[in-house]
Amino acid sequence: MDLELYSVSDKFMQKIDDNDALLGSYPVDDDCRIHVCSSWL
Repeated sequence: MDLELYSVSDKFMQKIDDNDALLGSYPVDDDCRIHVCSSWL
């Protein structure tokens, strides 16, 4: 499973791929979107 962070305007910002990092260490603002990508669905 991969997590990707998108801006309010749906522009890809970065992957959330550090399992030890807290969500606050990423540039998440109000109304951003976290997209879940999975190959097993």
